Amino acid sequence: MTGTYPVQSYLQCIGVAKASIRLHCDERVPESLTNFACLCPKFREARTSAHNQMLYVITSLLTFTLRYEWTSFEEARVANTGLVLCSSSRTDNDIDRLGRRQPDWILVSKQNKRIAVVDLSSPSDIHQAQLLAAAIRKQQAYQPLVDGLSYYIEQGWVVHVFPLIVGIRGMIDSFHIE
Repeated sequence: MTGTYPVQSYLQCIGVAKASIRLHCDERVPESLTNFACLCPKFREARTSAHNQMLYVITSLLTFTLRYEWTSFEEARVANTGLVLCSSSRTDNDIDRLGRRQPDWILVSKQNKRIAVVDLSSPSDIHQAQLLAAAIRKQQAYQPLVDGLSYYIEQGWVVHVFPLIVGIRGMIDSFHIE
């Protein structure tokens, strides 16, 4: 891959288009690959469809590879998993908000005392650093949920967030998977 895509900003640079403004949206901003693939409201449905297709493939893989001691909750609200959310130093509103969180997967092994919160994201991967930044954002976004699961941590469980980051062009950053 050369990293060159026929978006308006590129087409203008090579003299094929008169302007770099997006053709598909009412917003008057230059069209770049990141803008087109990650931000443009016109293509939100396509992004959701691509996300759901990846979700399906990964769910199939998890179903095939997870052993019997793991329970998988796909796109389930935390409140519907039976997990206990702690209220120490949190208000009832905080607990309700955490209960409404809906990561792509919550994996629970009572036998191994492990909880994995797994969430898929497909950011722009024009620059490798964008993948790591997306992983960090996911970690930070789900940290309050990890804190809310302190009931388990206090009993020796391991609770971990696994951001599953696949760039818009299919790139992955092995740093956050190790």
